[in-house]
Amino acid sequence: MNVGTIHATKDGGNRLYSYGRRLLKRWFREIDGKITVSPPAQRYVSRYFPGYYNVIPNGIEVPRFADPALEPLPEFEDGLLNILYVGRAEKRKGLGLLLRAFGIVNARDPNTRLIVVGPDSRMKRRYRTSVEREGRRGIVFVDDVSDADLPRYYRTADIFCSPATGHESQGYVLLEALSAGTPIVASNIDGYASVITDDVDGLLARPRDPLAIAEALTALVRSPQRRARLAAAGRKRADEYSWPRVTSRVLSYYERLRDDRAAHQRTLRASARRRD
Repeated sequence: MNVGTIHATKDGGNRLYSYGRRLLKRWFREIDGKITVSPPAQRYVSRYFPGYYNVIPNGIEVPRFADPALEPLPEFEDGLLNILYVGRAEKRKGLGLLLRAFGIVNARDPNTRLIVVGPDSRMKRRYRTSVEREGRRGIVFVDDVSDADLPRYYRTADIFCSPATGHESQGYVLLEALSAGTPIVASNIDGYASVITDDVDGLLARPRDPLAIAEALTALVRSPQRRARLAAAGRKRADEYSWPRVTSRVLSYYERLRDDRAAHQRTLRASARRRD
């Protein structure tokens, strides 16, 4: 039995799907079931290959980020309010937008700090050089964080921000922040909006708009009560993506496919006997 899982989504379409449709159609015909990780991914792939797709999200190890024994990082426990970014420095991830937004936030509330966590790259070095050249304060770049230390960054953060501009089928970093109970500001793109409900378990800001991102961040910077409310709702939301729940849904789908296939084979055998 063959089951395919589709993660991709891309604004404006995908040339691979467009030009390779004939070849991929044969592959799609040969699989018994299809899973997409989010409604946006389902809508995206359905444009090229219509049919039924079971939406089952990516899972996350919730206890790894929710562990109450996790300690904040002492170097950031100095009274400043920490805003965390985790991800690569690709343009579509929106780090440049966040740096501009943080400039607005920090001018309003100087007691804020932006912690940028992600792998070293040419683009990240450019951002770092620009920040240093402009003499901007309150921005810390961190490279090569270990898997063991990553949850501590979320525990250290007062707010998590992911301002991606698109091409996100779900947003794994959102699941990490939800699990950690870190209040979220994210861009209002399809993949993120499938995870976050605005002002329920996070804030969604207009994408590609540094001022909109800054306004959302400022709203949380200035309201501990709102941060606490979003964090509590986020922890509950994270449970929906826990591995026990996700694997249960995957197993149920496989079992249904198995049963449907067995029923189909019984029908074929019965039909063959009638012909004989």
